[in-house]
Amino acid sequence: YLGRWLDRKGLSLLAESCYRSGSGSGGGKAGAEAGFRLSQLMLAKGQNREAAAVCEQALQADPRHARLWCALGAA
Repeated sequence: YLGRWLDRKGLSLLAESCYRSGSGSGGGKAGAEAGFRLSQLMLAKGQNREAAAVCEQALQADPRHARLWCALGAA
């Protein structure tokens, strides 16, 4: 939630840091959601390959996360 709040406040670099730590810490639904949000930041910056890699890693934690599949397709 901290990453989302930071992103809404325009602090995307800090939000990215939060998402990175959340997506790499154990997985599960929360890790998958953090990976999704990180991929969205990367896609917005045009970092498609990196976003695809993040999506693939996050999908290992929660393969049923539909928005991650969509983000992977967009990447």
